[in-house]
Amino acid sequence: MATPLLVKLYRAYFKFASVDSFLTRRFIARAANMSPSVGVGICLDIGAGNAPFRKELSRRFGVRHYLALDFTSSDSVRVIADAPALPIRDQSVDLVVCFEVVQHIARYQAVLDEMTRVLRPGGRVIVTFPFMYAECDVVDFRRWTVAGMAQELEDRGFTVLAAARRGGAAFVVTNLAIWAIQHPFRERARRGGRDEPLRRILGRDCWRF
Repeated sequence: MATPLLVKLYRAYFKFASVDSFLTRRFIARAANMSPSVGVGICLDIGAGNAPFRKELSRRFGVRHYLALDFTSSDSVRVIADAPALPIRDQSVDLVVCFEVVQHIARYQAVLDEMTRVLRPGGRVIVTFPFMYAECDVVDFRRWTVAGMAQELEDRGFTVLAAARRGGAAFVVTNLAIWAIQHPFRERARRGGRDEPLRRILGRDCWRF
């Protein structure tokens, strides 16, 4: 099935114009530079949505099999499942990534436990999450500090190899301004019942305000 033009335009914007996307791709590159040069057999992307970072992950890590997982379908998702109960075998994945998703999941502890379960010994996990960021229009449960998330991972036996704050003050102010402008329109669309068609066309990533 051909991808609609509106979807292509949005994805191009997200890749080349979105500050959030740029910062995530930069961190992917940094993480790859810290990893062994051998390629990654299986990469599991939890909450992949439209898989905007698939090419970056494949190029940087030499991924041979990329598995996009989400709770709803898209043209990129290969596994539809609930993140707190992954339908993946124990110790079967080399790299687990989860970009801007854990804050939307009520049972986030179960998601971190599942990452631990499916990861092979010596595997890698990349997790990104907001802190100074306006409440998202999608269900939004919590925020972490860098130290707070590091503690969550270390409690599960991980060693944190790299942790970084993204963007700085200018990034925070810009995102708050964008949210303040766009939020009233999203609320109006929600009350009028017009948000679901947009959600189906554009995918979850377009709701990161």
